[in-house]
Amino acid sequence: MHYLLINGSPRKNGASSKISKIIKEELNKHNHIITEMNSYDLHVKACIGCLQCRPYKTCVLPEDDGHKFARELSMTDVVIIVTPTYWGNMTAKTRMLFERAVPTLEYIDGLKIKKMLKGKKAIIITCCSAPFPFYYLKNQANTAIHAIKNILTAGGIKVVKTAIIGNTNNIEFNAKFIQKISKMIKKIA
Repeated sequence: MHYLLINGSPRKNGASSKISKIIKEELNKHNHIITEMNSYDLHVKACIGCLQCRPYKTCVLPEDDGHKFARELSMTDVVIIVTPTYWGNMTAKTRMLFERAVPTLEYIDGLKIKKMLKGKKAIIITCCSAPFPFYYLKNQANTAIHAIKNILTAGGIKVVKTAIIGNTNNIEFNAKFIQKISKMIKKIA
């Protein structure tokens, strides 16, 4: 199976990056194909809303990592998104990736919308520094999951697991925590 692991964190040693590393190590145990992309390492021009991608099925902006992301998304079997929660949403750079991949996710043909990625699966993990119960409140980590889920399901991707990792400033990445993340990944690996 081919996995696309998206790390949405700008911090190389933050909770999202550490969780992404745990996920990659678990997937490597099963000899899967893994493409890892950190949205902050990619050079992606923002979508300009020209809608030219709609009739042509590809973004018309000059070739950049937005195109690369869209190709990877179309080739993967399972997409795993790990992102910090910023203002109740995914990080801006992560959102930019999905905005540039609109024609990969869905195609509008007249009055019909075709979901382009049916049969693919996803896991969404959001990290939030707020302590319990605040990260469950409206406009926090749940809203980030909802935003990502809306994008993925628009493309026909089935979200099979979501998780909120809260209080990340005080989280211990001990054996018990690593086992919890590994168990979640094993269910889909």
